[in-house]
Amino acid sequence: MLAYRFNAVAGRQAGVFTAGSFHVSRNEATKKTVYEMSIPWNELLPAGVTAQEGSELGISFLANYSDGSRPDSGNGDVRNGWIEYNSGIGSIKAPDQFGYLLLKNAPFAVPTLNGSVKDGKAALNWSASSDATGYSVLYGTESGVYPSVLNAGSATEYETTALEFGTYYFVVKAHNAYGETVKSQEVALTVKKDSPPLYKGVPGKPILSSNIAQANGLKDGNYTVTMNMWWGNNGDTLKVYENGVLISTQALVDASPAAQTAKVEVKGKANGTYKYTAELINSFGTTKSNSLIVKVTDAAPGKPILLHDNWDGDGSFKLTMNMWWGTNGTEYRLYENGVLIETKALTANSPNAQQAVKSITGRAKGAYEYRVELVNSAGVTSSNVLKVNVRK
Repeated sequence: MLAYRFNAVAGRQAGVFTAGSFHVSRNEATKKTVYEMSIPWNELLPAGVTAQEGSELGISFLANYSDGSRPDSGNGDVRNGWIEYNSGIGSIKAPDQFGYLLLKNAPFAVPTLNGSVKDGKAALNWSASSDATGYSVLYGTESGVYPSVLNAGSATEYETTALEFGTYYFVVKAHNAYGETVKSQEVALTVKKDSPPLYKGVPGKPILSSNIAQANGLKDGNYTVTMNMWWGNNGDTLKVYENGVLISTQALVDASPAAQTAKVEVKGKANGTYKYTAELINSFGTTKSNSLIVKVTDAAPGKPILLHDNWDGDGSFKLTMNMWWGTNGTEYRLYENGVLIETKALTANSPNAQQAVKSITGRAKGAYEYRVELVNSAGVTSSNVLKVNVRK
């Protein structure tokens, strides 16, 4: 990866930039590419200026893409395209078009959303976010798609106008002059025709279960939490909590006394223990489930094994990384004597085996230590150190 400094602060030179670290990882399963970089403050700020809480910085980030298919058009631009966060780099070099970065010791908290339906309207409320100057409510009739945006001002509650019959999906975002939070968890609310409910009392008890390890034997961070209420008074609303934090609110159809079921998809959890609880709610009251404990032990990649074929002891040999079975990595990193010498993207297809081969040439006599890391979004797993002695 090549980094380039177009403009430099006092004491630094424009041109190719080598300080800091850069990392790009691709998860083919989720079709998601993650760009990460770490740059020392003294490379970004003029001499005598320090980064501290409350500092306001201009920021823009651009990643070029080129697969080598475009010929040099004469101006050196052989890119197929680029993606850019903010502006001022891709189409024009203009720092005045950068966005703002406000340095804070505490993150911009994402609101937690709650909601209910009353008289055909959605009544929403959410937790306040420190530093927020306002909130936006987004909603639509399809989960994950929010074409309608409502300005709630600085209030932490909002009531919509009367809605047509159907199910609506809501999220909320906090914002201030510097930007906005990511979306809150989604809340689904159903506006029903005015008819008496079939239930005659508080809901039956919800039972929680998960399917972790059922798909491929791995207790990775992707699984489904299922609520079943097998028989009894139905609920209108289901709330599911993870470690005490609300992660899902779903509107349910009353078909009392028939069973009710609902599912919550959980993705990308790191290794650890997670406690899930549920509340089944109707107009008579709330019934809570027992706790469901889910232990994630295989979120990070399986352990790689590193081998060599340097049986004749010369300076040219192959290193082979095998991960025989387990959670796959999306990238591997090879180190020689503690120095990173190769990074390669991998295609994840858990729990199948993964392999990567590196040819080493021209090594002088001496002892060499090699180690490989498998990386995914949940963590890094290292091989044991492999020692190779070059004798001739």
